[in-house]
Amino acid sequence: MSEQAKTNKTTAYLAAAGAFSFASFLVVTPFVYALPLVALAAVPVIVHPQREKLLKNIGNDLKSLWSDLKIHASEDMNSLRQWWSSGKPAKKEAAPVTTKTAEEPSAFDTTATVKPTFDTNAQPGAEKKAEQKPVPKPVPAAKPKTP
Repeated sequence: MSEQAKTNKTTAYLAAAGAFSFASFLVVTPFVYALPLVALAAVPVIVHPQREKLLKNIGNDLKSLWSDLKIHASEDMNSLRQWWSSGKPAKKEAAPVTTKTAEEPSAFDTTATVKPTFDTNAQPGAEKKAEQKPVPKPVPAAKPKTP
């Protein structure tokens, strides 16, 4: 429930219940205040002598508002989808995998010869012989010809 050693299950459950009650309060409160306002706004419509015409106008306005909302929401979703897809790198198609068959020649160089170095290095004193090889002297740089 909790990473702290001092918190027991009861405290965790009470905290969760408090968070749930606070969230439900935030969800329900706008409706508690909005319903009386809607009822007060409905009174002039009810007492109006041409209430049927007024209700048709309100209904048409609500339909128009809903269609505008659907149109703008779909446009916004399409532009958001295009923006999201353009931000991602395009998937590259993988090159087809070619498998070599037994008839094809090998890619390894079979003509190269390898000197057996194990025999010479395994002999006693081989390290000294390798160290005693003379180091070639560097070739002096050519002097420029001067007139």
